[in-house]
Amino acid sequence: GQWPRTDRALSLDERKALQQALKDKGFDPGPIDGVVGAGTKRALKAWQKSEGLPADGYASLETLTRLSS
Repeated sequence: GQWPRTDRALSLDERKALQQALKDKGFDPGPIDGVVGAGTKRALKAWQKSEGLPADGYASLETLTRLSS
């Protein structure tokens, strides 16, 4: 199973920032539109795997913070 998520949902601007951060690190999420679709999830999973994190593709505030550092 998975641990329950206690994070709040990301705002539109935070989702766009997540996508831009993925793109800046070389993981193409597709359009920077704030929609966490297949391209964003694929890029997010690839980044998580590269960082040795569980590759769940979950766009959390913690993920955004790590990506932005």
